[in-house]
Amino acid sequence: MELKYTGRKGYELCILIIEEYFGKNAAALAKILMKMPCAIDLNELVQLVNLPPIEVRKLLRIFLRFDIVTFTIEEKIRIVYKIHSPAILKLLRYAEYMRVVHLLFGNIAEAVAFELLTSGKLSEVDCVNFTFQRLSKKSTATKSEVQQMFSNLVHCKVIKQCRVFNWSLVEDDSSVCLNQCRASNSESRMKKVIYWSVNFDFIENCLRQKLILDFITDRYDKTAAEVFCFMMDVNEIDPCRSKRSNLISHSEILKKYPGGSTVKAELPHYFDMFANDSVKLISVNTTVGSRTYTIEYASIFEHLCFTAITKLLSQRIDPKAAQLFRLIHAEDVVAQSELEHKALMSHNDVARYSYILTRDSFVEEIELPGADANSSCISFLMVDRKQAAKRALDETFRAIANCIHRRNAELTMQKELLHREEKCHTVCEMIRNDEKLDAKEKERQIAETQVSYITDAEKESLKNLNISVKKLYALQELLMHSLLLFETSLQYFHIDEGNV
Repeated sequence: MELKYTGRKGYELCILIIEEYFGKNAAALAKILMKMPCAIDLNELVQLVNLPPIEVRKLLRIFLRFDIVTFTIEEKIRIVYKIHSPAILKLLRYAEYMRVVHLLFGNIAEAVAFELLTSGKLSEVDCVNFTFQRLSKKSTATKSEVQQMFSNLVHCKVIKQCRVFNWSLVEDDSSVCLNQCRASNSESRMKKVIYWSVNFDFIENCLRQKLILDFITDRYDKTAAEVFCFMMDVNEIDPCRSKRSNLISHSEILKKYPGGSTVKAELPHYFDMFANDSVKLISVNTTVGSRTYTIEYASIFEHLCFTAITKLLSQRIDPKAAQLFRLIHAEDVVAQSELEHKALMSHNDVARYSYILTRDSFVEEIELPGADANSSCISFLMVDRKQAAKRALDETFRAIANCIHRRNAELTMQKELLHREEKCHTVCEMIRNDEKLDAKEKERQIAETQVSYITDAEKESLKNLNISVKKLYALQELLMHSLLLFETSLQYFHIDEGNV
């Protein structure tokens, strides 16, 4: 189950991402699709977006390649389109997706993932050819090695086969992708080929597991994280699909655990430690002659979610607001009159921060009538888990959008200087490739070119700009981790509602 980003902050971020990756016309089309309460056909889109039909078809084709838009065929061959907002946010995770693939499978796999991510969907032939062309410039990888790696990634479910459909349904004269140089010479221009794409579920499962393992490492140690990692691997359940894992046999873990005898002897100690943790990492099920464990994914992510919300409140409002939120969440329901005593805060601080938390929807206020007509109402405060996580999600959307706006503003301010730097690099590259010049002459001309294009002061400005942009990308990546955490927690809260 994926969340639909219908809130204002989510909407604004999605439009910002579309404009950054695909341009203003694409953003205009996305705005119409996101505002529509139901699916819409091509003719209606053309009328609403005020773009030529050929341009709308081209943009729909791009969106379909990246699963940003889905379509259904209604009666009388009427095709209607609908936005799929989670796919838009995935664009910001592409760099991290490639790092995960590189960590698990190496350089060739990372190059395969790059081609698929930047193209949205590719046939196997195109993907292998493009990957080989890219790698041939930097490494000695053979085409057969690339082909074998593609097969391995399919076997490991890192790559998945796409739903088969006829591209002529969105007929267009070009095959468009983020990697524009691939668009013109692609087998994917054909109407009937098997398309492949990156399996985002697999990689995001890896990222969710990393969130859990980082938490276990911080809470205990690296060995504890390795033991917990092995338990998750034995189970092979995506944490976002179920609140808890299947039963994991104690004897099976002891039999399969790859560690040394010393660590194996300590495994029961780790299992007891996980079971007795206040977060309830695992549940122990004991029957006659056997012992099994269940990983409590929902409990873990709820703890991580509310720890992150507490940190967010501490940074955004005040540490006292975070302390108050933590207390209310721990108490489930607490009378407002008791807060001052339980939180060990002044009356003014309690009144101020409880008001802010209620106003910003992190805390919900419930008023009950007094015992009789002359009695005043009694106010209780509680944390609505779903509402608090949604608010944290909105704040994360806002912070990511601010990162993008600030980065774009800084790049725009130095646009002319960046253009000169790019031109300088181009001229220097031409000098390096000039076979008529010897090494000494090349070095002299390159030095002269660099001095003529960019001054020392401008070099310092470019250096500072580069540092600032890298910091903003790093912050954006941290925020994307928080986003994944809040998304996963909300999925669990939806599961809870479905079981009520």
